[in-house]
Parts: sequence; structure tokens; C-alpha cells
Amino acid sequence: MLNIAYTFNPQDEMALSLVSKRLHQKSASEYVLGVNSVPHVSITHIEGDASDVDDMWQKLQQSVIPTEIPVVIKTFVLDAPWRSRIYSSFSLEGVGSLSKIQKDVMRLFDGRKVFNGYGADFEPHITTGCHLKLAEASKLPAQKPPFKKTTAYLTIGSRDSYGRMVQIHKGGYVKPKC
Repeated sequence: MLNIAYTFNPQDEMALSLVSKRLHQKSASEYVLGVNSVPHVSITHIEGDASDVDDMWQKLQQSVIPTEIPVVIKTFVLDAPWRSRIYSSFSLEGVGSLSKIQKDVMRLFDGRKVFNGYGADFEPHITTGCHLKLAEASKLPAQKPPFKKTTAYLTIGSRDSYGRMVQIHKGGYVKPKC
């Protein structure tokens, strides 16, 4: 399964990874940013595999989908248990603009099955952990965002059953040429 998402520059990835690792120390997580997942904001978990990436990327590049977006973190969130898991994350401002991007992506790839919430069920966020020990996870302390505002970069990656982006195939941060 593929994940069309926005990822971050290396400095912001490291900052988010530190939060994830601190949470992992307090309640073991299947989802540790920088270890087994790339920090990201999912737009669409979509049907596809590595053989589809080049064509999908070309379509994205020729579309109105922005390759860079501003991301503003709101608050730390612990989700209610789901499938014996508690996810920790940072919620984001600008849900309306992210929803529009999601709608445009889904139109672009009409006919491919989508595996995440959309429309009113779309909740853009940055996941920091997936905790399996519910009693421990429910006591996790709130985390201060490592930054308030940054830029994120359009990416296609592979995702697993926990929602982790395990590999970037196309896009992401490109270091500016001097």
C-alpha cells in the first residue's frame, strides 16, 4: 500500500523523532519515528505498490497538488483505543486546506481504493507513536511540539499495517543547491 503524504526536512524529522523516542521510553511503541517510520502527514493511504510510483508521481507533478505546504502544529493528542492500540500524535491547523489537497489527490487517482479517513473523517496529524500497552499509554504526559510551524514536502512512500511510512519512493525534502 502507498501513502501520499507530506514529509519534513532532516532537522524537523530529527526533532519529531526525539519526541517519539521519549514517548517510547515511557510506553513501548510499535511506531518510533526515525527508527521504523519516517515522520509524515498522511493525505491518502492508497492502493498501489512500488511499480505504480513513477506513474503516480508524474500525475502528481502535473497536477494542482502543491509540492510544499506550510504545517502548523496545534496540540498533542492521545487517541481512544483502536484495535488494542493507542496512537499518540500532534494535531494540525489548516484542516480545510489539507482536506482540499486530499480531495484533489483522490480525484486524480479515482478508481484506486483509499484506506484512511476522508471527508469529515479526515484528521490530518503527525503520528508520534502506536502504543500497545493501553494502561501505560493512557498515562503518557502531554508533549510540547518541537516546533510550531514548518514546511512539508510532497512524498509517495510505502506504508504498513500500523500506518508507518516505512520507505520513501519519490519526493520529500530536497536540499537546496548553493
